[in-house]
Amino acid sequence: MPVIVGKISQEFINEQKTRIQNLITGKRELLALPQDNLTSEEVYDNSKIKGAQDITKINQDITGLENALLRIHNKVYGICIDCGNDIPTARLRSCPEATRCTDCATKHERKN
Repeated sequence: MPVIVGKISQEFINEQKTRIQNLITGKRELLALPQDNLTSEEVYDNSKIKGAQDITKINQDITGLENALLRIHNKVYGICIDCGNDIPTARLRSCPEATRCTDCATKHERKN
């Protein structure tokens, strides 16, 4: 019988862990790109770094993903930090670093 964290299966958690680790690796590889050697086509390619704002965003993404791995380790991944309800798996698939359910995320965005 699969282990359940909230209502999320351990199989889903393991898939997300692998996916998150791969996303972190990809983002770290973006940071390692030599910016001075980009061709004119690469400069306009959205997958390449174009400046300090991009580097900051990538670092924020990595931090969010690393925090998701920590929540997996602490067995609280997929549990909303505001209301304690489960975060829908569809939301976690599209935003693996999500810490809030859809309702709480909407409320939080309205406040800020």
